[in-house]
Order: sequence, then structure tokens, then C-alpha cells
Amino acid sequence: MASAWWNLLGAAARGASAVTRGVTGAALAAAHNWPSRGARMGLLGPWDPPPSPSAVQAGLWDYRGVARPQDIASAPLDLPLGRLIDPKAWRAERAFGLPAGVANQHTCVLGPTRSGKTASIVAPWIHAALRQGQSVLAVDVKGRDDLLGEVKRHSAQVGVLGVPVIKWDYNDPARSASWNWIAQLDGDSQINAAVEAVCGRVSPSDPNKFFHQSAIKYLRGLLLLAPAVPGGLDLGRILRLLDDQTALESLVTGHRSHPGAQRLIELTGLSRGEFIKHTMELRTHLETLDTQGFLSVTQRDQFSFDVLHAERPVLVIVSAPVADGALGDAASSLFLGQFLQRALTGFGPVGRPVLLVLDEAARVQNRIDLGSTLSLVAGVGVSSLLATQDVSQFQAERRDEIMANCGNLICLPRVSKASTDFLAGRLGEMAFPTVSSSASASWGPMGQSWTRSEQRGPVLGHREIASPHPALGPWPGVVHCPALSSRPILVDLTRPDLAR
Repeated sequence: MASAWWNLLGAAARGASAVTRGVTGAALAAAHNWPSRGARMGLLGPWDPPPSPSAVQAGLWDYRGVARPQDIASAPLDLPLGRLIDPKAWRAERAFGLPAGVANQHTCVLGPTRSGKTASIVAPWIHAALRQGQSVLAVDVKGRDDLLGEVKRHSAQVGVLGVPVIKWDYNDPARSASWNWIAQLDGDSQINAAVEAVCGRVSPSDPNKFFHQSAIKYLRGLLLLAPAVPGGLDLGRILRLLDDQTALESLVTGHRSHPGAQRLIELTGLSRGEFIKHTMELRTHLETLDTQGFLSVTQRDQFSFDVLHAERPVLVIVSAPVADGALGDAASSLFLGQFLQRALTGFGPVGRPVLLVLDEAARVQNRIDLGSTLSLVAGVGVSSLLATQDVSQFQAERRDEIMANCGNLICLPRVSKASTDFLAGRLGEMAFPTVSSSASASWGPMGQSWTRSEQRGPVLGHREIASPHPALGPWPGVVHCPALSSRPILVDLTRPDLAR
């Protein structure tokens, strides 16, 4: 009787265990078999259940922290960023972009060479800004009208604008506007910006800091003195003065009370050897610009920055190829530095917003105070689109200030761990649901129980950013725009006219 009762109890227990296993098995099957479309492809989205440990170990792309369509604020699509990727259907259908007011918080694009920065973002933004009535100042880092060609190619597909285009190109003087930068300097801020663009900003770690500071002091003195000199000063004449000690001493002596001459007074009375030693660094910096092409496009006063605020929008392109090294860096910094200083002083009779497009932005970090300037120019209608291959190209002591003043960040595939770590740091962490299993054995057969819990982790990992799943399209990007969503936004940057 007792044996029969025990057998009946065991049967009931086994039946209950079978029911429990059925329920657990259903949950386990959901965890292992990934019923959603994305999960079957190896994608985990915000709607998916927590993955099982075996699925995590097998490797999958975890996009549970990205924005859903309802997480993104509705706003005008003034500056296009392709199409929004729905992380449930994993399709890109709805157009996406940033409103002009949000773009005015400045945007930085991180992407290596040939990642699609120019074709997918830079050219469409230039066209869109011009269409909305903004003027655009852009730097062509490849030269030979590469950037203008991209803009024209895009315009041919979405609508030709017919706006004036002004090019400043020392490699093509015959088709370039001429800009007499020395004659247009007005006030200490513009002179200081020109000096830093030519000589570079002082670095505390520079072992030759004395000579660098001396070069800055002497060039500032010469530029201050330029309007007082009969016939003015240009680059060629300044270089001749630095080679002719007698002529320079005569100039300083004849204007002894002038503030510019006061900065040069210590160069008078030196021996020839000491004079050469004191002026060598300044000559080196100026000789970088001493090319026939640069001299040709800085002789006449054809170009004025007021054109950016004229009655109709205009596209101004500064051609300063990276391949030209220090010449391209100094020339682009000189032009950009003067624009930014004039923007801060409210130049121009018409208040027209301006989009500043700066590719390879890190190249000017030692010649322009980008960090503090970006924090100020947004308030006077200048929106900046900065692009660089890697966040580590910005020096550590300048990076935080520059990037802190970029309210929007766009990360393209193949970026380095340094760039994905930077984006992950901006995104922070969130709590993700997880499941874990444990085996138990009391009376009856061995059982397995599943426990649901939460675990904190980065919103997006390196793999998801740098090596996105193919389902995201050939040209995906991750957009961090806190003004529109607290979560990162997945976009497909593929241009239809280039996808054929």
C-alpha cells in the first residue's frame, strides 16, 4: 500500500515536472531559437527578449540600446542623414535628418578614409544648407575641385540651386578669387588669429618655446605696423625685411612710438648672428606660405567675408589639400581663423546663418582655438560640421573641449576602438535584462530553472559601431543627438543616386 502510494506520488510529481519543463522549455526555445526576424539574423533589438548565455557566447550584434521610432522627437529634416533604421523590422524607410536649430549645436563625424563622409553627409548638407538660405564655407581637403564635384553630383539628383560659388585656391590662381589677408586685418583679435594660423599656437611642452613665442611676437608687431608703412606690407616684403637687418632697423626706428614697432625694438642693435637666430623661426613659418600660387591669390582685394552675409546665399570653397602639408594647414587655418573672428564681431549688413564645413578638422587644432571658438559662434548663427578620421587625431589636451562643444556625433563603420570608446562614453550605460539557468535535483528527475535579472552595460559596444551587421545596409551610421533622443539612432546613409 505504501509502495503504491509512493508510486502514485512519484507519478504526480513527474507530471508536475513535465508541466514545469514544458513552460521552461517554451521560454528556453524562445531564448535559443530567436523567434524575431532580427534575432534569426543574429541581431538583437530593443523589442527582443533577453538572450540565453549560449546565444551570447555564440556571438550576436546587440542593438537593444538603440532608439525606436517612438523614442525620437519629431522635428524638421533640414539637414539630411539618410533613412532611419527601424530596429524591429530592420528596414530603412523613413527619411531622417537634423533640424537646423539642432545642427547649430555643431556636429562631428568620425569615419576613416572612404567611409562615405563626403558623399553621404558633407555634400548633402552643403546642398541642403544653401537651399534653406544659409551660406556655406567649406574646406576641400583633396583639391582639384573634388568637393565641388561631389556637391554638383548631389545637386544634379535633388535639384540644382544656381547659387554663386567662390573658390580660394592657391593651386589654381587663374580661377581663384584673390584675398589680401594682411590688408584686411582689423583689430587685435584678427591679427592674433592670423599670427596663430601662421605660427601655430604655443604648446607648453615645446622645448623651443622661447623661439616660438618670439616668432609670434615679431609677426604680431609686423602686422600691427603694416598699415603705417607706405605701400603697406605683404608676405614678400615681410620676408625681405627679415633678411635685411638694416631695412628692418630703419623701419622700426622710423616708427619707434608705434605699438607694432615696440614689439620689434629688441631686434635692433643685434649682431648679424643673433639677428638670424632670433628671426629664424618666423622666417621658417612664413616661408611655408612663400609660394608663387599663394602669393598670387593674396595680392589683390577681390574677396571680402561680407559676401557670406549678402542678400543671397553663397558657397565659398577653400582648397587646401592635405597632401600639401604645412602649406595647406597654414592656408586653411588663416582663412578659417579670419572668418571665425569676423563672425564673432557680427560682420556683414545682413544676418545670414552660415554652415562651416571642416573636413580633416584635426589638422587646424594647433593653429585655431577650435574649442572656445565653437562655444561662441553658434550664438551668432554659425553651425559647424567637423569631420575627422579618428577621435584620437585630436590632441588629448584639446580633444575634450572641441568634442564637448559638438552637440551631435555621427560614427561611421571601421572607426578605431578609441572612437567607439569615446561614443560609448557619451552614451553611458543602461540596464539590460538577462537570463541565467541553474540545475536542481531533489526528488524526481533533474530539473533546470531559469532566472531573469538585469545587468548594466554600455548602450553600444565596439562591434556594433565599428563592424555593424550587414542588415543595416552598405553605409550605416550611428547618430548621437541628445536633442532628438537619449538613445543612439541607427541610420542608413546610402544615397539612392550612388547605390545603382
